[in-house]
Amino acid sequence: MNYDGTELFDGLDNRIDHRPPIGISTKPGESNTQPNPEYEALLQLKADVERDKPDVRGQLHDIAEAMGNGTVWFGPQAREFSEELEAYKNQLRDRSDDLPDDVQEKLNRTPSTIPAGGNQLPV
Repeated sequence: MNYDGTELFDGLDNRIDHRPPIGISTKPGESNTQPNPEYEALLQLKADVERDKPDVRGQLHDIAEAMGNGTVWFGPQAREFSEELEAYKNQLRDRSDDLPDDVQEKLNRTPSTIPAGGNQLPV
């Protein structure tokens, strides 16, 4: 008997399931992908952040301004509170400046499409 190893693979092709996963199209011209819901949610978040950033910053600025000039409250506790509020206002400004870039970085790492019929892929 001449052994060349081919008998190990005899019938192997018959045991492999060559069908595509459920939900995946094999018809020509049809896409095997669908929009990624996480990507679309991030796009919406980015638009919301850009739209709302000026409002959020402006509202806290108005409050800090009123507190700082003594028209709302005055005295040592008012000054202390006003200083704390000013620090929070600066933190908000810095974080609101960074947020659109943070969302964009996540968008860049997130696939815009996922396999049809599948769940979102881990990022």
